[in-house]
Amino acid sequence: MYVGARISKKVIEDLHHDRHMGATVTELMAIYTLPKTTIWHHIKNEVLDPEIQLKINKRKGGSTLRKAKKVLQAEALAKTLLVSTSRELIISAAMLYWAEGHKKEFTFTNTDPKMLKLYLLFLAEVCTIKQGDINLLIRIPDSIQVDNAKNFWINTLGIPKANIKVDQSTVHNKTKTQYGICRIMVKKSSFYLKLMQAFIVQVQDQISRPGSSMDRTLHS
Repeated sequence: MYVGARISKKVIEDLHHDRHMGATVTELMAIYTLPKTTIWHHIKNEVLDPEIQLKINKRKGGSTLRKAKKVLQAEALAKTLLVSTSRELIISAAMLYWAEGHKKEFTFTNTDPKMLKLYLLFLAEVCTIKQGDINLLIRIPDSIQVDNAKNFWINTLGIPKANIKVDQSTVHNKTKTQYGICRIMVKKSSFYLKLMQAFIVQVQDQISRPGSSMDRTLHS
């Protein structure tokens, strides 16, 4: 492992060699355990053979292609699930997440136990997420006792004590609720976020489509 900004002449030569052989910045970071900024400082002015540059560009685009493929998979799955027996649950959860969910990571935060229970039901029945992959973060001010808040959410939501963390701070956690603010998080959740986003888009589309069942319900 190479630690710090100062690296040997031999390592710099190896960086140049591997770059000219077609290594991406990400691959060089893994090989030499160096920060991206350090590697880029040494290779940014490299003039590469056009074929090597094309090879690097294609490999850099691999992650973008994989992400696009996952988005398409999520959209297809969302369409299938929205015509299943779970339709009403999905629409309810999508509307909740649309209003209260995090847009860049798959987390849902609320103080209403009923809303949180519905969201957990969605995670279990629609996403088939196991209870052990769900974590709670309880945010409370200093005026609320940690054990009281933790026990309330354990009993209410059924999440194991080992999966619950508490953040106690009057400065950052301003709430008038008795047991604090509850944030639900899921392990390895990138695909579930894409799925939820697909649900929301398709529900929005159905709402705005003239003559749809949702449109008639909203205007009845």
